[in-house]
Parts: sequence; C-alpha cells; structure tokens
Amino acid sequence: MPTRHAVVRIEELMTYVRIGVTDAERAYPQRLLISLGIETDISEAAQQRDLTRGICYAALTQSILSFVGEREWVLVEELTEAVSGHIFDAFPAARAVQVMIKKFAVPGTAWVGIESTRTREQF
Repeated sequence: MPTRHAVVRIEELMTYVRIGVTDAERAYPQRLLISLGIETDISEAAQQRDLTRGICYAALTQSILSFVGEREWVLVEELTEAVSGHIFDAFPAARAVQVMIKKFAVPGTAWVGIESTRTREQF
C-alpha cells in the first residue's frame, strides 16, 4: 500500500491556561491560541474509511485542551515541548509535530509566541 503523506491541522485552538514566570502572572488563566500540524500517513484511514486508523480532529482537540488545562505552566517554551510530547504519546500515527502557541501578554504587540517542529525520533 503506498504511503499517503498528509498534515492534520488544527488552527488557533483557543484555551485559557495558568501560565507565566511570576505567581502574579499565573494567578489568572490567560488566553492562548494553539496551532498544530501533525504529519501522518493517511493511506489506511483513506482506503478503509476508518478514522481509528488516522488522527481524529475532535479527539486531538479534546486531548490538547485537557492536557494543557491540567496544571500550571511557567514558560511558553515548556508548554510547547510538552504539547509535542503529549501528541506523540497519545497519537501513535503522528510522525512529526509542529506546535505554535500564541500568548497575548506583551503590551504593544498583537501576540508573542513560540513555534517548534519535532519528530517522533526526537522524543
């Protein structure tokens, strides 16, 4: 069966998370936008019309929201790496993961953020 490379995308998933370097910054949840690109092989899911052989958008979205909300975070960098690791743990079909997290905390900017790309081999 030929490999069918694809990227599953979730753009600007909104969540509120306690994140920040200081206690004051973590005192209240802050709005974040999380965008994901997950490289995967879609051949089996496409041929068999079976979503369990691929990556379900709804399951991915719910998994990310639950994961980021279960604790406080200090750095956006920390959260970005943790989200990548979580995706590899929760979704075996993921080959590579691109994560972008936008935070709205610096006056005078539309947003600040971190974007990273990791392969399964890097975790």
